[in-house]
Amino acid sequence: MSIREQIAILESLSSLDQDILRINEQLKNLRPNSEDALTATMLDARIKATAEQNISPTLVAELESELKTRNEDRAKVVSKLPPALYRRYESIRVRRSIAIARTYDGTCLACHLALPPLLFQKMRRQEEFESCPNCRRILYYSPL
Repeated sequence: MSIREQIAILESLSSLDQDILRINEQLKNLRPNSEDALTATMLDARIKATAEQNISPTLVAELESELKTRNEDRAKVVSKLPPALYRRYESIRVRRSIAIARTYDGTCLACHLALPPLLFQKMRRQEEFESCPNCRRILYYSPL
């Protein structure tokens, strides 16, 4: 698998992860949290507030089905990546939420720090993925 294919896969994986985080946040805001020790009056107030905001159960169902679809798409994309690269991606994603960053001029576009010139020249040859010395995200070179 070429590095360009791996870059495309990592970008789509990152996009799917961002979508999943967004959907999870929306679901968390819509559903009452059953793990909290909420009283019955608090639940009633939540239901009334939900009704007032015109949030229907169908919206929650749509978001849950979209989340399921995105998770399935993510699983398909992950199966195409080399296992070592995926493990590296996941460990960074857990810490930073966005695990990959692009560079085109020798600057990490995630943390905006200049890369060492030798590292940047190595990346321009696109032999392998490098990590930003500052934020540790996986870097890839993409010319303007």
